[in-house]
Amino acid sequence: MYNLTISAPLKAWIDQIVRAGRTVLWGPNGAEGVLKGKKVVVLTSRGGSFRPDTGTAQYDHQEPYLRDILGFIGLTDVPLIHAENQKPAELAETARAAAFEQIQQLVGTTNGKAREWELQV
Repeated sequence: MYNLTISAPLKAWIDQIVRAGRTVLWGPNGAEGVLKGKKVVVLTSRGGSFRPDTGTAQYDHQEPYLRDILGFIGLTDVPLIHAENQKPAELAETARAAAFEQIQQLVGTTNGKAREWELQV
């Protein structure tokens, strides 16, 4: 998270991906994303916590934007995994471990290692 939303380089990359006639087609019912049925996993890092049960949830402009723009191109199955509380440093290790646990649950594990990814902190 950068200033409560996404960074400028990520925004620029997204602007290159979201293209009329390529990832979005316009028809009689309006825009239709062409990437339907695909799955994407988004991993984020945040200095604080912006979960719905926190007093800072209203400042999260990152997750809603990513869900909206990815949905616009047809990507609606989008698990977001947040490594939150990266500042202060004493909370970061616990937050990273929680994010890695979510990743392992998502991809499944065999013998303590993720099947598709080897995860290291």
